[in-house]
Amino acid sequence: MSGEWDPLIIAFLGDLLSERGIPLLVIDKNPEISRTENDTIIIEYPYIIKELVNPKIHYAIALEIDADKFMKQLTQKFDNNPSLNNHAKIEFTVGATEDEFWYGMVKDSDPKITNSVNLPFSGLENKLENKLKKGEKLDKFAQLGLKSYWLGIRDLKYHTRDPKYHTRYNHSVGVMKIASYLYDRAIENSGYKENLCEKQFLRLAALLHDTGHLPFSHLIEDVFKELNWKPAGYKDYYSHTFQTDEKIEELFAEKDLKQQLKNEIGYNLRDLINLVNGCFGVGYLDAIITSPLDADKIDYVFRDTSSTDKRISLSPIQFLEDIATDLIITPEKYLSFSGVSAKSAVELLQTRKHLYQNLYLQSGIVILEGIVKLIIKTYFVHSLILNERSILDLDKRNNKEYPDLGDYKISYCISNLRGLLKESINPGDDNIELKIVELMFNEIEGEKRVFRDIFFANIKKGFATIKNTDNEDKLKALESKIIRKRFNWQEKLEKEIKEIVRDVMFRMPGAAIIEVSRLPEFLSTADSRKERERSDGTKTFAECILMPDGDCEIWNAMSKAAKSLHESSLKNISKGKITVFLYPLSEDPDDSYFKQTLNLFDKLLDKKGISLQE
Repeated sequence: MSGEWDPLIIAFLGDLLSERGIPLLVIDKNPEISRTENDTIIIEYPYIIKELVNPKIHYAIALEIDADKFMKQLTQKFDNNPSLNNHAKIEFTVGATEDEFWYGMVKDSDPKITNSVNLPFSGLENKLENKLKKGEKLDKFAQLGLKSYWLGIRDLKYHTRDPKYHTRYNHSVGVMKIASYLYDRAIENSGYKENLCEKQFLRLAALLHDTGHLPFSHLIEDVFKELNWKPAGYKDYYSHTFQTDEKIEELFAEKDLKQQLKNEIGYNLRDLINLVNGCFGVGYLDAIITSPLDADKIDYVFRDTSSTDKRISLSPIQFLEDIATDLIITPEKYLSFSGVSAKSAVELLQTRKHLYQNLYLQSGIVILEGIVKLIIKTYFVHSLILNERSILDLDKRNNKEYPDLGDYKISYCISNLRGLLKESINPGDDNIELKIVELMFNEIEGEKRVFRDIFFANIKKGFATIKNTDNEDKLKALESKIIRKRFNWQEKLEKEIKEIVRDVMFRMPGAAIIEVSRLPEFLSTADSRKERERSDGTKTFAECILMPDGDCEIWNAMSKAAKSLHESSLKNISKGKITVFLYPLSEDPDDSYFKQTLNLFDKLLDKKGISLQE
């Protein structure tokens, strides 16, 4: 606001605002100065205006008004506009969800946990949950997808492992419950006044965070990546987040829902989509929804371990108490983990690592998912080849245009997948994704004459393996046939090994399933917050989480948050080995086709000078 500013501070603010993408409004009653020189009127701007209000550099405007007058008018606007002053209109009274996982677990615990986690739905949340169940059918999808089928979860009777409590819908509600709890504790610990509008905004984002997922979830992303198909205008590969905007807009297609969002809580649809994608711009909100320590990861760690009976050292109730003990919001709006909260965060990341090693990246699961990817890739490519002419003619009639071929192929396959989904939602089906794979295989089988006999025989064997593996004993039997090759991890080495695998798969199609496995980057962030370069050449993350300094193994109750998460000692938690799993699909009794594949793989490794782990 209007006043005298030091030029050095102005320069610093300019860089800061530009780097963070923060909009600027300059309030100054004298935004310009005019003087006459040689009968010419010259207009000059004060330093603050000249340096900061440049639309080419900053998102900024200058308003010619006295600061006191501006504040008076702004206050009057708030006082006279009911839509800006209606926190009391939001009532969480609709009733509890049927998701018994968290509801039953915390009902006898500390009231601070119970009241936050089991807060009843608001009217808007209730409308959206009905849409998620009736329109999106999230309650029909197993949260673990085909893993649930292969682990035999559908046959178990006690409720925490019953699939009806382990669906995408129930997970979404669980994320909303955990987000609500983290928000309440962070606000309370920081001495802030509760903001019901902001809390409702956060809960809606948590409830809708998975709406962009297609059937097979991240597996479809891997399929497009392995086919080297990219959406138009993107240097990276397809992500489920590309569907998020469209899905949320569909959910809010009714005009009254958009108006309720705007009028009741003061946010628009774009704000909501940005928060779901982790780029709203308010650090603690982004951190709770999309970060390495977000509500999504807390819910699935405990829900997945309970459902699959994987033993972990973390107690859900104790974890919720600990993670919130020293959790605060900093003046910069970061989410700060100190002391007990920091140690609890470390335990969560370590537990996620354990889950990836013993569940998500279990060798049998990786191979079965590899077979599914082979069937999906074969179906997609074959379908595109057979229907290309009719599809292009239809698109011309509908005046539909695609920016490039990659975008066209991805759009076609997603549309095709959604068509199969409609055929697959039947009351008697064990698993929707299994039904979709079956429909794809039936289509391939109907055109088997166009494939080599050995390729079709192997893909048929692969489909039978997918369908017949329906409990952990059969999964273990499959794992006994897998050959494992381990390598010390290096980024360049991982790339080279993946290129070799792709080469082998092209030369020996259908002989084997070969999957490269490595722990994910546990400190990964939303694209909008990834590493960026400053004007001075140094790099930084648009960070939203702070952790203590020093070795995370010796953090204690006195450890204060002082460093960004990506610069903390936690950055090495994802370090691990590269593992290549090889599984034979050949029907040959002597497995000669598979042996040729193994020999080719080893030969290409030797040619590149790549050796096994020492």
